[in-house]
Amino acid sequence: MNMAPVSLPTDACDCHVHILDPDRFPYAQARAYTPPPAPVAQLRQFHQGLGIGRTVVVQPSCYAFDNSALCSALDTLGLEAARGVAVVDVERVSDGELERLSHLGVRGVRLNFHVQGANEAASACKLAADRIQPFGWHLQLYADVQTLTALGPTLENLPVPVVLDHFGGGAAAAPTVARLMHAPGVWVKLSAPYRVSRNFDELVPLVHELMDSADDRLLWASDWPHTGGSGGQARHPEKIEPFRQVNVQADLHALHAAIGDDRRFRALMVDNPARLYGF
Repeated sequence: MNMAPVSLPTDACDCHVHILDPDRFPYAQARAYTPPPAPVAQLRQFHQGLGIGRTVVVQPSCYAFDNSALCSALDTLGLEAARGVAVVDVERVSDGELERLSHLGVRGVRLNFHVQGANEAASACKLAADRIQPFGWHLQLYADVQTLTALGPTLENLPVPVVLDHFGGGAAAAPTVARLMHAPGVWVKLSAPYRVSRNFDELVPLVHELMDSADDRLLWASDWPHTGGSGGQARHPEKIEPFRQVNVQADLHALHAAIGDDRRFRALMVDNPARLYGF
């Protein structure tokens, strides 16, 4: 059934998208998957259909530490409309490179413990925080519930804001996320419900709890272009893996209904990302 688009506020922000442009910027040789292209022109078309005015481009794992595609996208989109979250080798990257990325619009570093493993997660978070604090950046984490639970005491005491991807792990991680949200520097992206739940109804109690405890530290994101069409099973880097088929408009409708408050919805879509990313 067709539904009317959710009326989004001016300057609504999609806080997690990926740019994939392998013809201009080849993927890393060592990668877990090979997605199809998803260049800036396609992102703009997608956002025009939703009424999105601002975006945060996040470095995907298939590019490893090469942020060239990310930087090119930020240059094309411009500082008025875009910010970035990079992936860097925090042990080796120079302060000069971090400063260059900051001038281009990068405002955070992502650690993906689904890709790099979690054995040294606490030390990785501390080192990353130390490196990015002088630039006013935040730390973005993608971690499973076990890793997130173990990281709790570390994250609560980091000197930089911490952003948890994809509902912080969903319903299974709800008790851990609820505890972490008591720390004033922890944020959560209400993004990619398909990665953490069978249907959005499973996430509604978590949305209500997060809204009641910290509605000023929540963000929305589409996770476009929805990588992982194989469901994460039997991935073969030599084969192009299709994108997931996701109805983002339906996800927005479900989220808007769960929030049920225009003021809170505006904060989620406009005010909170403007404050975190510096729009």
